[in-house]
Amino acid sequence: MKLSKSYLILGVVLSISVVLALIANAFVLNKDKQALITYNAKLESANEALLSELASLQGQIIVKEQAYIQLRESLDNASQQSLALQRQLDFYKLIMSPDENKKGLSLYEHYFSTQTNKLHLTFINIDKKQKTYAIGDLLPTGESFSSKLSFKYFDTIEQRLVLPDGFHPEKLALSADLTKKPFKWNTSIKLVSEK
Repeated sequence: MKLSKSYLILGVVLSISVVLALIANAFVLNKDKQALITYNAKLESANEALLSELASLQGQIIVKEQAYIQLRESLDNASQQSLALQRQLDFYKLIMSPDENKKGLSLYEHYFSTQTNKLHLTFINIDKKQKTYAIGDLLPTGESFSSKLSFKYFDTIEQRLVLPDGFHPEKLALSADLTKKPFKWNTSIKLVSEK
């Protein structure tokens, strides 16, 4: 079988056009491949940046959580210390200035520790013996107390007193009678030590 020359030329032309089409297609595919590789590299770079930012944010969250925990513990400790100091202050106030209506032995604090089997009892003796002195008994020898007030707007009385050894006054009771008008006045004042 003999092929004509024109078929042969046609076959060669078709073969060349198929080869050219394949080369062109390969060129386009290669160009698309390069674009995809470049795009993939950009996505990987953006992904790394996002992962780095995420790690940074997670680190900040951990630091803030630890700071919050430490602040909470610090506030709890300060609150416990404040309660303990207030309890001590109340205790010493009770010892130094007991309620006048309470006298005798008083159980202030009590507890039993089951861990150590230790019984704790704190008693307070509120049996303060009060001693009262008339002002005339506290004057220096030979002095008298001037108790008359003569004033238009105000008057001042100053008197030096001699206190018995070991006597520490807590308050001073005062009373006054007006002679021209029927009026009586009574008060008691707490004493303040001068510095």
